[in-house]
Amino acid sequence: MLCNQLDEPEMAQLRGIRGVKIPVTDLDRSIEWYAEVFGFEVEWEFEDADGVVRVSRAT
Repeated sequence: MLCNQLDEPEMAQLRGIRGVKIPVTDLDRSIEWYAEVFGFEVEWEFEDADGVVRVSRAT
């Protein structure tokens, strides 16, 4: 942990987020929702241990 002269912790700085996996019960419906609300589109997909995972990004 970084500390300043008063021994108060400094806030970590993020440069970005590489990815987030959000489990959903209805993948097709969720893809539509994220596309409509956030403008996401499926960029690529791969098979995970629990099924196919589609990776989206905002357009």
